This record gives sequence, C-alpha cells and structure tokens, in this order.
Amino acid sequence: MALGSGMRSLCFIPALFLAACATSAPNTSPSKAASLELPQMKSGECGLFGWTTDEKRSFVFYADEDEAKYAPQGQIIKLAANEAFPTLDYTDPEGRPVIIKLGKGEPLVGGTRYPFARITSKTADGWDRVMPIALVRSCQSSASQ
Repeated sequence: MALGSGMRSLCFIPALFLAACATSAPNTSPSKAASLELPQMKSGECGLFGWTTDEKRSFVFYADEDEAKYAPQGQIIKLAANEAFPTLDYTDPEGRPVIIKLGKGEPLVGGTRYPFARITSKTADGWDRVMPIALVRSCQSSASQ
C-alpha cells in the first residue's frame, strides 16, 4: 500500500526537527571544561579557586598574586590581571575581557565562599560566554608559633 502525499509530508516533518537539532550550536556546557591542577600554596599566600557548578565540579579557575588561569571548553588559558590581586578583571591572550562576578559571599575559616559566582568572557565572534562557578577566596594559614 503506497503512502499518500499528505502522509509523506507528515513523515517528513520529524526529519526536519532532527535536522534542526543536528545543526544547532555546539554544546558549550561547563561539563566539557578542562580541569586545572590544584596548586600548592605556601604559608601566607592567597588565591581564588573556581569550580563548575555542574555534577562534575571541574576546577576551572585559579588566580594568585603571580598568575591567573581559566579553563573554558577544554583548554587552559593564562589570563593577565588588569588590577592588583585579588582582582576580578582579567584579559585573555587575544585581549578580550574575562570578568568574574561574585554574588553573595559566605564566610569560611580563612576565606570566603561565593557559591553563585560566574565568569563572563567574550568569544572570538563577540558573544558573551557565561560560566557559573562556585568560587572560594582563601589564604594558606601562617605556620604556628
């Protein structure tokens, strides 16, 4: 039994939806982010530490007085600080801004936790990329006397 022209059209519609899904923008979710290595801080040093808020909890941001690193979308990028540490204003190697917004802080022993922080960066096409992170500002305690 042959399908009528109306029935063929109905079969074609789901194929269009599948094709639209296949041609959508690539998935840029934080779960695809590379993970940095957790640095060893010396006594008295301070740092900013950021993890993705997804189920993977990838370590994707670190900054101290000497360096800042960010790991969006599977690559690790060294950032230049635009102010003295602890700054929230950085520039990537292509000169695009990378800005951290903290949200409300929660005090910790030796630091502050920002569970609803985010990193906003610009793509090469000029789009804003926003990555929700949980950020901790902490200092390594000095040696006991």
